[in-house]
Amino acid sequence: MQFNAAHCLKQEVGWARDFELHDDISQLYDEITPVALLTGTVRCMRIHSGILVTGACRTVLDVACSRCLEPIHYPVEFQLEETFRPLKDVQSGKFLRPEEYQGQTETMFDEALLIDDRYVLDLREVVRQHLWILVSQNPVCAFADPNECDHFRQSRQTLAQVNGKILDPEASPSENMDPRWAALRPLLDATHPSAVKSEGGSLPDGNQ
Repeated sequence: MQFNAAHCLKQEVGWARDFELHDDISQLYDEITPVALLTGTVRCMRIHSGILVTGACRTVLDVACSRCLEPIHYPVEFQLEETFRPLKDVQSGKFLRPEEYQGQTETMFDEALLIDDRYVLDLREVVRQHLWILVSQNPVCAFADPNECDHFRQSRQTLAQVNGKILDPEASPSENMDPRWAALRPLLDATHPSAVKSEGGSLPDGNQ
């Protein structure tokens, strides 16, 4: 995920080159655990303010299911579109002052988007940020219906036992509902008298 950007920076605006990613990132990040190579294709395009990197990347992460809390392998894919700015002018070797930068101000102060003084363009921090966002989006296991997951059902049973209630696995969610919440159940039913008013603005029983 590190590229020598010197050649690209010497080209005319619009010049581009594609790179294939096939990188082992399993040891790169403390808070994220990839279990597969990072793969994909990225394009580096010369623009007036530096290099525009675009592309699609994918890998598999070892995470905890947000429903049953069991470890799962979670395939992820994300799109890259970032502008990297050079720290030095590639022709003269002179360090560029902030006022000489021609891109957006927010990009100028992002260290993850710097091409360093050896003209190395490094994608590692940008990739980490994308993966962290994906991990934070409550990944779940492959079961579309959580009740098909043995771990989820067991967790519900355990929680119910802690609360002094035994769940019937064959019962509907409303039948398994804690009686303290049962009074609110009608609010979920749009046809219940407590949830729907008549056209005159009053409840069906005549109360306001």
